Amino acid sequence: MRGLILYVLIFFILYSCTSISDSIIIEGKVSGLKNQTFKLLKLDLETNEPVVVDSFNSKNGAFKFIVKKEPSYLYTLFINDSIKYPFFADNSNVKIDGDIKSIESFAISSKSKEDNFFRKFSQDDFFDRKIGMDIMLNYPDNIVSVFTAYYQFQIHNISQDTMSSIIDNFSSYSKNSIYFDYLKSLYEKITSINEGVIAPNFTSTDIDGKQYSLYDFRGKYVYIDFWASWCAPCIEKFPEMKKIYNSRDKTKFEILGVSVDISRDSWIKSIEKNKLNWINISNTKGWDEISDSYGVKAVPQNFLVGPDGVILYKNISLPTLRDFFENKVQV
Repeated sequence: MRGLILYVLIFFILYSCTSISDSIIIEGKVSGLKNQTFKLLKLDLETNEPVVVDSFNSKNGAFKFIVKKEPSYLYTLFINDSIKYPFFADNSNVKIDGDIKSIESFAISSKSKEDNFFRKFSQDDFFDRKIGMDIMLNYPDNIVSVFTAYYQFQIHNISQDTMSSIIDNFSSYSKNSIYFDYLKSLYEKITSINEGVIAPNFTSTDIDGKQYSLYDFRGKYVYIDFWASWCAPCIEKFPEMKKIYNSRDKTKFEILGVSVDISRDSWIKSIEKNKLNWINISNTKGWDEISDSYGVKAVPQNFLVGPDGVILYKNISLPTLRDFFENKVQV
């Protein structure tokens, strides 16, 4: 019996040591907080939706999470359901301290190569075309660069040769990340939905339940606008889109808004609040088969489809769209 007990104790000790060695600790303290819940979030690259990895009920602003070690990944510390603090974590412990009164007061202590690199840029830099291109081309040995490419490839019209060169140039270290797996899949989708190919057909319904398919608009130019009620850059485009739409011949041009909202109420309220007078459809399933068929994992994005159903432009700017109709085609 003593031998059995000893065996069980040794087993649990070894198991505990293995568990600890396979994990990292993310901890810290945010002053000015009492009886609040901290959430640790990750973005699910399949659904493009945030997932709660763990939560911690804190009495005095201190928090602690234990997560499994893995190739570097972007986490977000979500505090008080309002403050979001993003950081990269991999195989080293992380300590985050700050004051709830100011996000600028937050400081992170980590040996993560990726987080140290991530901190050199603003969050907007990773989506800026020029800065993003510099990151992707000149820092191939950083997983953050693969992360940048994953979004740059979606929101900017980058040539296939350039995307291929960027992918091939990443180091073996960078390629050993989940971001690279999804980047390759995204690349295959994007290059199949390129300018000059027939736009994939899709069907959905408007707020009144009326069904529309892309093929219904053959013979017209169609501006497919992927958007969401929670997307500020999407909303900012609406006034200029209205000017263009209202000045065009509706027998030759249509805007087809495709929302990736999950909340039907939020979608309808946004349409009404912004007085959108073009056709808007949605499955209200978030990132669904429609967005997936176009390789869309971020919004806003758009496609200009010609009367013959061929994609003419991907992510065309509104000034270029206006110029296209005023100087290149009579619509």
